Amino acid sequence: MRKVSVIITTHNRVQALQRALNSVICQTYKNIEIIVVDDCSQDDTPEYLRSCINDGLIDACITNNVSLGACKSRNLGIDAANGYYIAGLDDDDEFTEDRIELLVNAYRESDAFVFSLNEYVIDGVPSVHWTPKYINSKMIFWHNLCHNQVLAPKENFIESGLFDESIPSSQDYDMWVKMLLKYRKAKCVQSVTQRIYVDTGRSSVASSDKKRLVGVWIFYCKYKKHMNRLQRSYILYRISRARGRDQSFPGGAFLLWKIRLSSFLCRIFGYIK
Repeated sequence: MRKVSVIITTHNRVQALQRALNSVICQTYKNIEIIVVDDCSQDDTPEYLRSCINDGLIDACITNNVSLGACKSRNLGIDAANGYYIAGLDDDDEFTEDRIELLVNAYRESDAFVFSLNEYVIDGVPSVHWTPKYINSKMIFWHNLCHNQVLAPKENFIESGLFDESIPSSQDYDMWVKMLLKYRKAKCVQSVTQRIYVDTGRSSVASSDKKRLVGVWIFYCKYKKHMNRLQRSYILYRISRARGRDQSFPGGAFLLWKIRLSSFLCRIFGYIK
């Protein structure tokens, strides 16, 4: 049974962190190392983490003296990890108790990584987004089909260049793309093993929207040579709409319909024309 290092990054969300940490402690897979990276929290998080260390609930705590952001914090956790596998968890989300066991059992050496279906709880309302069982480097440019967390060997993260600390958003999407371009395919366990909590009231901030747009533009420039024509057009269209400009699609209604159909088929059948 190979060790799995679960890395939780946190910043000023001690109550949510407790829920996330408990979901890892209760895993049916027992060979787990828990590493928490505290990105300079100013609430009760440091005191809570000290108690967790004293009680033996976590294996390591990395404390950033200044806020370094999610990507740098994730990379610090990966660097400190002793496990064969790496699995991440955001402090406001949670695992189902069988997540690690299911992902480890599903992983094969030919996979870039494994992930699962997720239950999104948006303002308290749950929903599940279906994803094909297998994805590849062509499919990933339609959507971030992997969502925000995967499980993969530590070596795969390192060989793919770790999380890009220079981009302000879409960092997880960028990481999965790099891994798929290198290792070609990934597998989705067809069970819900993670709950992702979304508070639209908290997240709808103008500065966050600007960071998201900048991140998507950098992502587009970085990978446009790997995209087909429809994918490039669709991403540019989405960026334009998000900026409140050019509401009509430049390629015409028929091309936009074809793009949306291709995107839909990617989600349902894993098909890309």
